Amino acid sequence: MLSESLGNLQRPKKVAVIQVQLMGDEDYRYSVAIFSNSGGKFTAEFVATPSTDLTLGREFTPGMPYLLHLFGKGVVEKVGGMDLLEQVISGSDDGDVGLVYQHVESEGQVYTSFARKESFEEVLVTLRRHSVFPVELILGSGFQQLYIELSGVSNAEKLELGYGYSLIFGEGRWVLTRTKEETEDSRTHFLGEDIAASSFRLYLIALLFFVRGEVVQTEFQPAEILSNKAKFNQQQKFKIASVGVLLLTFVALLINSFLFSRVSEENGRLSAELQQNRHKLSVLDSLERSITQLEQNIPGIRGDAKFPSSYIFDRLGATLPASIALQSAELNPVNGKIRDGEEIKVKSGILLVSGITGKFSDLSLWIDMLKKETWVTEVELVNLQDVERQKAFIIRIQIN
Repeated sequence: MLSESLGNLQRPKKVAVIQVQLMGDEDYRYSVAIFSNSGGKFTAEFVATPSTDLTLGREFTPGMPYLLHLFGKGVVEKVGGMDLLEQVISGSDDGDVGLVYQHVESEGQVYTSFARKESFEEVLVTLRRHSVFPVELILGSGFQQLYIELSGVSNAEKLELGYGYSLIFGEGRWVLTRTKEETEDSRTHFLGEDIAASSFRLYLIALLFFVRGEVVQTEFQPAEILSNKAKFNQQQKFKIASVGVLLLTFVALLINSFLFSRVSEENGRLSAELQQNRHKLSVLDSLERSITQLEQNIPGIRGDAKFPSSYIFDRLGATLPASIALQSAELNPVNGKIRDGEEIKVKSGILLVSGITGKFSDLSLWIDMLKKETWVTEVELVNLQDVERQKAFIIRIQIN
């Protein structure tokens, strides 16, 4: 049952949902709300009247996750696959049309939504001015199909959404329809409550987030949204860790108070020094073994390499185009993590180079130049990603 699922969640107890209707010509209509889930009870704590201006009161605090929903002009939706999206991409010269796309699978159907980044970039700028950094972006209405999995809806059921839209359920899926007139004041039912139809999607997004942990799969989120989510999760972990540290500190103080009368101060001091010295000896021994292994396993550390590392890095810098910024260059990288008592394994004769560039053509030319160097056997591009309108890359160079 849905109520039982809510009662067992170990997720944020409060979430803010910001819904933006794209109306064209940089005009937007904002709907905002705050929902909570406590003890299995799903509650709308705050629901604002839709407005063309984004206004966030004191109820919207930085400590809770923000979900951003976009729909309207510029958000394209299709049922049954991603062939329309593939047509748009294939029509571009370089395959990069600045699109964000998502698809939702439910009851054997695939619902695809996509939009150009430029169509909602101003929305993100506005949110940043309000110190709002969404942890999830939801496009279009495809996510509404997931409501089928949460409710036992029957065929021909109709849900009013407001703004002249409604959902009709039939033949195993929801169909979004446009009515003749906008009915912002129309009402609908959700989880037994009578709510404004224009708020239905706000309620549904919050409910899906509480139940599923995310509304849309992570792989369909833009880099900026993923970065926001990572920062938010890190903050949550820090809060939990802080509470844990305080608890551990309190327990330690209780134990220390209990033991203090039974253990002399001198005995405790000597015992601590002994343990510390043993640890230092252990670390020293481990370092000595590591140095010996490195001397045996890494070519050139004793000066017997065909091409010294100084020469390799000199040539690397000499051939580097001005449009490429190096971030790291690791010669003979360690294979895996270094652990005490285990043999250190290295990738001998390998140079890993990472960096960023605004011109992919310059990167290709540089790779061709490196292949012609006498100290190079092979050059391989092992990773390439789009990061803030630039290309982040990693290349692997096999040293001769």
